[in-house]
Amino acid sequence: MKKLIRQMVQQKFHTITSKELIKYGQQYDFTLTEEQATKIINYVKKKDLDPFKESDRFKLLKKISHVTDEKTAKKAYKLFNDMIKQYGVKDMF
Repeated sequence: MKKLIRQMVQQKFHTITSKELIKYGQQYDFTLTEEQATKIINYVKKKDLDPFKESDRFKLLKKISHVTDEKTAKKAYKLFNDMIKQYGVKDMF
């Protein structure tokens, strides 16, 4: 079951659209422009990051901070943590 969940998370991580990312930002009280969201998504696709690896999550947060600002990166990190808690998969990370 964990393998299936991992695959689903990775699939979503690598197929999220800029519009979806902007929508999540609005739900979690941070703002992304279309350009910022596109840069983040392109980075994820180009670097083939694994959301289950702490080092890859750190790289992504650094990129988010670079593209936006530190406050937005922290809110995005909170979004990620809230989502893994909400879906009951925190022990996988």
